[in-house]
Amino acid sequence: MGSLIFIFEACLHIYISVILLSKKDKQTKFLWMFAGFAFLHPFLSIKIVPNNSFFYCFLVLLDAWRTKSLKQIWNDYPLKGITLCIFLFHLAHPLFYDWQGFGQSLYAEIQEFLRTFAIVFAGFVLCPQKWDWEKAIHVLERMAVLLILIAFSIQILHENYISACFTQSDVFYAFDPEAERSFRNTGTVFSPNIFGIQNVALFLLINHFEKRSLVKRILLPLLLLVIFFTATRAPFVILIISLAVYYALYSKTKMMKILLYGIPIFFIAMDNLPETSMIGKAVNSVIDIFLTGGQNTSGSSVELRESQWEVAAAIGSTAPFFGHGVGFTDNLITETGVIKMAYMGGLFGAEGYQFYLAIDYGLIYSLMAIFFFLSMLHFFMKEYFTQKRSEYAILGFVLTVFEIFFLFSSRPQASWQVTMLFAGLFMKLLCDARHNANNNEIFIQVE
Repeated sequence: MGSLIFIFEACLHIYISVILLSKKDKQTKFLWMFAGFAFLHPFLSIKIVPNNSFFYCFLVLLDAWRTKSLKQIWNDYPLKGITLCIFLFHLAHPLFYDWQGFGQSLYAEIQEFLRTFAIVFAGFVLCPQKWDWEKAIHVLERMAVLLILIAFSIQILHENYISACFTQSDVFYAFDPEAERSFRNTGTVFSPNIFGIQNVALFLLINHFEKRSLVKRILLPLLLLVIFFTATRAPFVILIISLAVYYALYSKTKMMKILLYGIPIFFIAMDNLPETSMIGKAVNSVIDIFLTGGQNTSGSSVELRESQWEVAAAIGSTAPFFGHGVGFTDNLITETGVIKMAYMGGLFGAEGYQFYLAIDYGLIYSLMAIFFFLSMLHFFMKEYFTQKRSEYAILGFVLTVFEIFFLFSSRPQASWQVTMLFAGLFMKLLCDARHNANNNEIFIQVE
């Protein structure tokens, strides 16, 4: 079984890589790239083709350079200034630490850039002149159906058989009936959090673009159930926040209807739902975050996060401006001496981008990362007002908020691919719409 899964994923990985270099249709390339992020395990590694998390982004940029369109697209990109600064920081960063070789550090820095900030630009590059949402949403719905089927099969078997093919750790695929969260469904990836937000992203996109009410009534509850299967809080909280922001910007009338009908239904359901059930545990876990900071549920509480932050700040203070280098936090467990003692004593299990920023990157990079996300939010909000509440501005803003909340609440791995690819797409669609509107205005004035 494991060998078949590995062979299938390896073949799919190579196939997607060929498509990204050979296909001319940008929408097809975009959807295949997203499919690779959704279905290929992040730990997949074959010698002839590197890991998909950064390699796809590299292929997109290489193809744009090969077709001589990269310069024009880059000039149109609203975040080119801060993106260039971040890229230059990654290139220079290995000069400021020496815990691993320069060549290895530089390769790790470029990988990190391609799997994070560059993904927004990749989505921007892959936006065609005319995007067909009817075709795209049908493809996304087929992806959703496959993810749902995989999640149900894993839940029935009580074994994350896909994760088991790529990692020896039993943290994510073992079944412990005595644990509070006895089974956490990781789907096609290594983490229940990442699998959860994959389904949250599909939920948001299908909810907005699918016009057939019957399809929505079938798919959305199933996606919600899959999110429950992950048995982790972050996707639930992010779904609630994302929907609140979405309806606040898109339709306050719909938001009021949801509150008027949804809240009574929620309390009736919770009153009749056994607390020991999977859904009851998940909902109570989310509620506990807001009431007690998560003290009554396993996982990271607010108090634990505060103690972890104190340790992260102490380690980061030894290299405050440039940090200790990409991968330093992940490699602390293999270190010896005082740093490892501090890590194991107060930071082990820390989840959140802020810990990595403080230790690995330092103050300068942290300020650039904050400015990048603020620039994204500003762009989408500005276009929301100037383009008469554009749906692309709303969804781009929601996905950016989505990513920010996830980054600062969970381990920052493989989440950018879920949200930032579409954020880049919406950014390009807004730029094209503004450009077309300006051209029409000039044409009318000439007439």
